Amino acid sequence: MNEYVIGIDIGSSKIYAAVGKIDSEENLQIMGISSSKCEGLNKGIVIDIESTAKSILKCKEQLQKMVEKDFSSAYLVVPGGICELVESKGVVAISANENTVTKKDKERAIEASKFISITSDKEVIGVIPEDYVIDDYDMIKDPIGMTGNKLEANVKVVTARSSVVNNLIKSVEAVGLTVKGLELKPVAAGSVVLSQEEKRFGAALVDVGAETIDLSVFSNGKLCYTSSIPFGGKTITNDLSVGLKISMDEAENMKLKYGTLKKDVSNEIFTCNNILGEFIEVKHGFLVDIIEARVAELLEFVKAELEKSGYEKSIERVILVGGGITLFKGIKEVGEKILNKPVRIGSPDYIGAASPLFSNVVGVLKNAIDENTKASNRKKAVHDFTDDDLDDDYDDEIYAERKGLAKRIKNIFSNLFS
Repeated sequence: MNEYVIGIDIGSSKIYAAVGKIDSEENLQIMGISSSKCEGLNKGIVIDIESTAKSILKCKEQLQKMVEKDFSSAYLVVPGGICELVESKGVVAISANENTVTKKDKERAIEASKFISITSDKEVIGVIPEDYVIDDYDMIKDPIGMTGNKLEANVKVVTARSSVVNNLIKSVEAVGLTVKGLELKPVAAGSVVLSQEEKRFGAALVDVGAETIDLSVFSNGKLCYTSSIPFGGKTITNDLSVGLKISMDEAENMKLKYGTLKKDVSNEIFTCNNILGEFIEVKHGFLVDIIEARVAELLEFVKAELEKSGYEKSIERVILVGGGITLFKGIKEVGEKILNKPVRIGSPDYIGAASPLFSNVVGVLKNAIDENTKASNRKKAVHDFTDDDLDDDYDDEIYAERKGLAKRIKNIFSNLFS
C-alpha cells in the first residue's frame, strides 16, 4: 500500500498534522509531522473557521513539501471533552447463507446500535464496538465467520454537539481536504501509547493541552469514561505573565525554555523584557515556584475528576500525553505524589514521532491504516460471502468451496453418530 494517509489533530491552541503510509511489512511509517499555532480555537472548539483553516493549510503545505505530493483527504481527531459515551446494543438476524456472520451482518448490527434517543443539538459521530453476542454466546471479539441465528453488538455510541463537529469539519474542508473519518482522541492516543495490559487492568489517559485537560479511563480493555477539565498549560503562562509583568509570548517562551519542576538549578538567573521593554532579571527558583504551584493545582483537578469518574480505585497507572505540563522535568515524581498512582509519559513508538505531543495525530493514522489494511485483507478472505457479494467468479468459487466444506463437515458428524 503506497497511498499516503493524513491525520489532523486540532488542539486547544495548536494544530498538528502527520502523513504516513504502510511499509513493505505492513507497518505504519511516519513520513512527516507539521504543526501550526491557531488563534481560531477556544478550549478545542472552533470559534473562527477562517483562522483555523489558515493554520490547517500551513500544516498541509508543510506535509506536501515533505513528501512532494498533494493531498485531498484526511482523518480528523475529535476532542474527547466535547463528546459523550452512551452504551447501546444493536441486534440483527444473521442473514447469510448457512447462518454464517459476514462483514455486512457485523456492520448492520453496529448500525442498529446507533438508533438511540439524543437531543436535537447532538449527533452520533462514531461507534466504539466492545464485544458481540451470537445467540447465547457472549464476549466475542470478532464474530465474522462464526455461525448462529442472532447477532448482537455491544457498543459505546459517541455523540457530540452537531455545531461543534460541523465547524471542525468545515475548517478542514475549507483547505480542500475531505474528512474521510473521525476518531475520538482517547481512542487515537490509546492505540499508540497504552499497552493491552494497561487497558485491561485499568489506566487513566490524561491529555494535557493549552486550555483543557482531557481525561479518559480504560478498564477491561475498553474506553469506559471521558471528560474534560477547562484548564491547561496556558494557566502557567498567564501566571508567569502576571507575576513578572511580561507579555504572554515572552512568558510562553520562558516556560518552554526554562520550565522545570526540579530545583537543582534554582540559583540560575536569566533576563527577559517586561511589558515596558525593560530588561529584568529572573531567578530560576522563582520561576520553578510559580510552575510547581500551578502544576500541583492542575493535578489536583485531575485527581478530583478521577474520583468523580467512579473508576479511581480500579486505575493502576496514569499516562500523561500532550504538551503543557507533560514536558516538564520532574512531572512524573510530582504526579505520583499527588495522584498516588504510578505515572509515566506516553509517547508513540515511531521514528520521528516519539513525543507525547504527537500521540493523537499518530494514533489516528495508525487506526486509519489498520482499518484500511483490514478492509483490503477481507477482500481476499473467505469469511465475507453473501448472495449480494457474489459478483465475480472468484466469489462464486469461495462460496462453492465453503458450501462444500460445510457439507463434508455435516457428513463427518453423520457418520460418527450413525
